[in-house]
Amino acid sequence: MKFYDRESEQQTLRNVLRQSRREARMTVLMERRRIGKTELSVRCGD
Repeated sequence: MKFYDRESEQQTLRNVLRQSRREARMTVLMERRRIGKTELSVRCGD
């Protein structure tokens, strides 16, 4: 499966990850099913 046009979402998640290193944060990814939430979170966790 290809991963298209998720740059803005990736940047948002990277910002949240950066902020969570300073203070506690909880993030919930909500979208339709089978749209790539897991792949998005895996790519941003690197």
